[in-house]
Amino acid sequence: MRKTVKREKQDQWGQRLRSVLNEKKISYRRAASLAGVSVSVIDSWTGNSSPANLQAVRRLCDALDISFSWLLTGAFEKTDRQISLAESFETVPYFDGLARIRIDRLIPRKKTEE
Repeated sequence: MRKTVKREKQDQWGQRLRSVLNEKKISYRRAASLAGVSVSVIDSWTGNSSPANLQAVRRLCDALDISFSWLLTGAFEKTDRQISLAESFETVPYFDGLARIRIDRLIPRKKTEE
């Protein structure tokens, strides 16, 4: 059971990172440069790998102006700074069919309680 919970947390961390990079239109190459790591590290982070270098994650968060604790845990910090759309909403397909445009409806993320 512990492995399943750990795996889910890793997947959520990767999903949050992918979401932020997509929202800000940041390529893996650019994210790797900002974090000071290789592109393969960013690729593993957006997959299901836990970060071994938290300083690199912190550099990336600072460069992208996102919350370090939110990215890693999904929990928001008490702060006065503006939060990004990726931090506030999940993206789910609203209309996905034979069309040239895809529209996603933004749904507020559920607050996690510890």
